[in-house]
This record gives sequence, structure tokens and C-alpha cells, in this order.
Amino acid sequence: MKKINILREIIDNRLCVGCGSCFSACLNNAIMIDLKMDEGIFIPSINEDLCADCGRCVQVCPALEFDHLKLSCFDMNSIESSDKLIGNYIKCYVGYSTDQNLRKNSSSGGLVSELTRFLLTNEYISGAILAKMNALNPLVPEPFIAKSENDVLLGAGSKYCPVPMNSILKNLGKNKENYAFVGLPCHIKGLRKMQINNRLYDNIKFSLGLVCNHTPNFNSLKFIMKTLSIDVSSVKSIQFRGNGWPGQMNINLKDGSNISVPYFSELYWGFVNAWFFWPLRCTLCKDKINTFADISFMDAWHRIFNSDNIGTSLIIVRSEMAESIVNKAKIQGKIVLEEVDSKMVVDSQKLQDYYSTVENRRSYLVSSNKSLKDLIPVAENSRSNLNLYSSLFYFRNNLSQKEKFWPTINFLRLIASQYKKIKGHSNKL
Repeated sequence: MKKINILREIIDNRLCVGCGSCFSACLNNAIMIDLKMDEGIFIPSINEDLCADCGRCVQVCPALEFDHLKLSCFDMNSIESSDKLIGNYIKCYVGYSTDQNLRKNSSSGGLVSELTRFLLTNEYISGAILAKMNALNPLVPEPFIAKSENDVLLGAGSKYCPVPMNSILKNLGKNKENYAFVGLPCHIKGLRKMQINNRLYDNIKFSLGLVCNHTPNFNSLKFIMKTLSIDVSSVKSIQFRGNGWPGQMNINLKDGSNISVPYFSELYWGFVNAWFFWPLRCTLCKDKINTFADISFMDAWHRIFNSDNIGTSLIIVRSEMAESIVNKAKIQGKIVLEEVDSKMVVDSQKLQDYYSTVENRRSYLVSSNKSLKDLIPVAENSRSNLNLYSSLFYFRNNLSQKEKFWPTINFLRLIASQYKKIKGHSNKL
């Protein structure tokens, strides 16, 4: 089989994450990354006339599995601990930025932006690869290189939509400047594959990984705008998290008005984003915790922090280099850090349940479509005979792929809202 056909299988079976790794790896410019608005994701297109079938695109694709043992190629020889749920690590911490404005307007504590600023101002790096919303099309994100503290603030906060982060790497390997890279598990995985298989991007000295349950496709945003009767052309800017923790979506309109959607609203992560608009590959991801990053960052979803309304992060430090950086930032008063047990990380992200659910979804999809067997490895102990939940999950998610079913989703959303009110009232009795 031609190597390019493997990439085609990934695309045709909707397993592509739209990260842009294949675009950057291709030496013949045979691959482009296009936004397919009907599916709400970025998808590669292949020009076979330019393709040399070298296989570089397949080598770097994060949708395919990755040998964790190859991490020995990186500066992780001094790893002190290993955990089957959170990967290799040195220490786990809880903390936040001492910049109260940054802390309040970031997703959870501001540690990613604060450490990125620290790396820049102390000249460890010349730039940081971040994501920001496009100035001309504010509902679509784009990767960019932050060169200043103000640039870092442009990239602060979560972007709850697909981002082709690795597309910016295409010519960066030839650059002699050093960089930090901030990305989701699929982005970091693609970067690591390029570093190992193509021997490029040694100038990316730090990888800051965002823990990710899944990234809703662009139809999620379209659904929210339609439900709120917002004309997309009237949107000036959008912020997915901010104004405290867990925060809210802020939609700024060109007429100067602002519409806010609380994080746990049924229109946002309280129902719609949690239950619908999942890209298929996200449903199969076994690296929620971003095991290939130097540091993994996440919300502190733990009962200890239930009363927190500003923002606190849990982080996993995985290399001696990263451990040195966070400690220097702490000494300089840029961040507050306290070491915690790895169990707090596991509990906060519900990792045991998460990975069990993913294995069952994998088993369900492979049993439903045998052609996926070579693309989706399935654990031997996955419960293929107990996949009613997986069947309902994919049936429900498929509803969101067709706009004609969105009124049904809105009806279910209203039911969920009423149920929450009734449950809240009964808890007070």
C-alpha cells in the first residue's frame, strides 16, 4: 500500500485531528490544511501530482499510535516516577500566577501564560508558539509566534475549537532561535513525532501541554451563536474563558455590547459541549493528560478548590529542565506553587473512568467497522459486550453533525436545564 493511502484512510475515516503536522512535514508542498465548515474541523487535502509518497506525513501523524519508549530520546532520563495514568513525571504541583489580573482572566490560574512570559523575559526563548483568534475572522483561531509580553496575553486562555497549531512549524526547523510551544496532547504528540522521525525542531526547547478532554468542533460555536440569535458577522471578538473561575464565554459585538455564557451553562460546558460536537478522533484519545509535554497544565477540578472563584492550576512537571524553570519562577515571585500527591491529579481529572470509557469506545468502533482495526488499537480487556453506552454516545454525537437535528439538541438542553433546577431545589429541602 502506498504510504499516502494510509493518510487518506485516516482522513476518510474521520480520524484526523487537523493539527497540521503533515502539512509541515511534507517537503514537496503536496499537503494543504483546509477548514471544512460543514464538518467543523481542519482537514488536509493532498495533491498527488506533487506527492513523492515518502511517508513523512504518516510518520508524524498524531492520530496514529506512538511508542512511549521513544521518549528516551528527550531529556527525560532523570524521571523519578512513572504512573500508568499520568505518565512519567518528577513532581506534581498546585499553583497560580501572582499577577491577579492574569490569574482572573486566564482559564485556570494563569500559569501557562506566566511561565511563557518568564521564559521570554529571561531570554530562555526568542518566541513562544501560541494560538490566538484571527483578527479578521474572530471565530477562527490561528497559531502565531509571541515575541513580547503583550503577545503572550493575546494567546492567553483556552480556545474551545480546532486549531492547526503544527502548521506554523513548516519552516521553523531551519530557524536558529529557540522557542516554547504551547499545545494540546495531539499537537505535542505531532511535534514529538517530528522531532524523533524527522530530526527537526530541536530549537523548540520547551513544550507546555494543555490537558484536554476534547475540543468541540466549529459547529459548537455556530450552534451557540444561532441559539443566542447572534449574527456571526456582528462578532468583534470572543473569549472562551475569563472573568474568574471557572469563568464564562464572552462574546463582544461590533455595536459595543457583550453577551456572556457561564462555563457551566447548559448552552456551554454544562451540557452542549460536554455531550455533543465531538470530533471523532477526540472520542478515542488516550492522552488526555498530555504525557509528551515537559509540563502538563490543567484546571484544579478537585473538591478542595470548589470555593475558588479566581483560578488555580494543577501541573505535572516531567523533566529536570522544566523543574528548574518552575522553581526559578517561584523564587522570583512570579508564581505560587505547592507540591501535591499525584493522586490529586488523577482524581481531579477522573482519569481512571476516562481511559476506561475511551477503551470501550475504541472497542465499539472497531467491532462496528473492522477496517478500523489497523488504525485504532484496542486493549484486550475492553468490554466490547458492554457497549450500549458507546452506541448511545455516538448516536447522540452524530445528531450534532447535521444542523437539521439542532432543534432536538436545544430541546434536550432545555430539559437538562429544568432537571438541574429541580435537582437544585430538592437539594435545598
